[in-house]
Amino acid sequence: MANSAVRDKKKRKKRKEKKHSKEYKVSRTQKKRNRNTNERKHLEREVKGLIDTMKVARKYIPKHDVEHFKQQTLVKQFVGENYLAHNAIEDVDLLKTLYDSKLTSLVKSEDVFSILYHNCMDFFSDLLSSKIVSRPVCMQLEKDGMSLKHLKLATVRDVNGLNYVLGP
Repeated sequence: MANSAVRDKKKRKKRKEKKHSKEYKVSRTQKKRNRNTNERKHLEREVKGLIDTMKVARKYIPKHDVEHFKQQTLVKQFVGENYLAHNAIEDVDLLKTLYDSKLTSLVKSEDVFSILYHNCMDFFSDLLSSKIVSRPVCMQLEKDGMSLKHLKLATVRDVNGLNYVLGP
């Protein structure tokens, strides 16, 4: 019995040492990063585009037709249902119903942005903040799969390279 307790104590000590070792932390961080990358790639494959439903509603639904543009109000007015706002499952289910019943016919291609929108804004943040490119140009670059590397390459290959890439 005493041997068993000593062995268990040694195992616990080894596990604790391993858990606090640098290799364990790096391995664990890398696994988490890989999992997040795989999840993001899966999402990018599955999701064709995103819309801001409030922007779409404000853009296409006349203000006099609705009291305000909260999702709960839009669902009540156009779907005819009351629900508990801020309940994640209900929010998503009724947002889909609202989209299918009212917004799908209103949404135009310029209202759809890529799942990579925020990556694009981060990626081109220096160009955006220095006003070298505008937000719409940034979005077009992202839609076309252009990166900063592509833009640099265009300038190296030809003096007018950026004009060809960014031109009409």
